[in-house]
Amino acid sequence: MFVLAVQRGRRWIYRPRAGFAFQAGDRIIAVGPEEGAEELEALCRAPQRASETG
Repeated sequence: MFVLAVQRGRRWIYRPRAGFAFQAGDRIIAVGPEEGAEELEALCRAPQRASETG
């Protein structure tokens, strides 16, 4: 998947560079094969805290 743009509040970030850190509430516009959607979703998910995993 290729991230075209990220909307953060009222601001748009186009073609974010490698190492870009997503924040809670970011909206993402991405293109690519459907198979990549699951991986992109996993990368964008907030990490679970130890108390949430068990």
